[in-house]
Amino acid sequence: MGPLIEYDRDHDTSLLRTLATFLANDGGWKVAASKLGIHRQTLVYRLRMIEQLTGLKPASTSGTAALWLAVQAGRAAGILPE
Repeated sequence: MGPLIEYDRDHDTSLLRTLATFLANDGGWKVAASKLGIHRQTLVYRLRMIEQLTGLKPASTSGTAALWLAVQAGRAAGILPE
C-alpha cells in the first residue's frame, strides 16, 4: 500500500479510495465507477496506475486477493481509513 499512499499524497489523487471501492464492489466496474462518480474509462485508467505502482493486477484473482488482504491489514493497523 506504500506506493499508493505516497502517490496519492504526492499527486493529490485517490487511487487508494478507488482500489477500496473496486474491491468492496467485488470488482464490479460499473458499480465502482458509479459509486466513485467517475466514468468507467477513468476507473480503467486508475486501476492501470494501481497495477503499475504495486505490480498487482486488481482485476485478476491473485491481484484481488493480495490487494484485498493489504487493504484489510492497513485498516486493522489503523493506517488506512474504513
